[in-house]
Amino acid sequence: MIKYCLFILLYGYVLIACSNQEVSRYSQKEDGYPTKKQNISQIGNAIPKDEPKSHYGNKSPYTVRNQTYYVLNSSKKFKQHGIASWYGTKFQGHRTSNGEIYDMYKMTAAHKTLPLPSYIKVTHLKNGKQVIVRVNDRGPFHDNRILDLSYVAAKKLGIEGVGEVLIEAIQTTETTQNRSPIYLQIGAYAHKENALNQKNKIKAWINKPITIEKTKKMIYRVKIGPILSKKQENKIKAQLDKQQIAYQITN
Repeated sequence: MIKYCLFILLYGYVLIACSNQEVSRYSQKEDGYPTKKQNISQIGNAIPKDEPKSHYGNKSPYTVRNQTYYVLNSSKKFKQHGIASWYGTKFQGHRTSNGEIYDMYKMTAAHKTLPLPSYIKVTHLKNGKQVIVRVNDRGPFHDNRILDLSYVAAKKLGIEGVGEVLIEAIQTTETTQNRSPIYLQIGAYAHKENALNQKNKIKAWINKPITIEKTKKMIYRVKIGPILSKKQENKIKAQLDKQQIAYQITN
């Protein structure tokens, strides 16, 4: 009888130990900011691309804290307005819901129901700042929050604690059409004749509109565009490089 009781006690201890191990998955009790200063100005938006749904993180329905959530089949036309928060050092280096390693210096986010991965544009309604992030995690599991941003994404939006945001899903097949048009300037001249000569020189082999813009300072700028996609931009740049014609991006 005594041996049996000891076994029960030991078994209970193992259960408690396992339970404590689950609770202490994260070495930090509270989340926080990184202690080392980082220059985040060089960290750009997530670049939307076609990706298959993750094998992990798209189980539907799933339940957290007695609340059941249903993952959307598609992010198409998805919009949501609400409060966003962020997560940082406590979760750094741990796995996200789709099995990737969380990096607070990458432009990512967590959402309760968007398919993983998804790409969204997030607008901070207080200041109008916008970022594009890749959703690769689940959360935040608070009734009054709709999105958990990575530390760097929140920093770029100017969100210190929480902020009011608008979420708009980006369809990867539409990203090139939705990109703001750019122009490639291939010359700026004091005399219009020189600008015309440059335009005539390249119009035979550039399959894009070429315009001459007169500035307030009486300078004639030769511009190719509008260019609506990165593919078109790269193609034209390659043609200009081949002809050794200098260019710069403008609007």
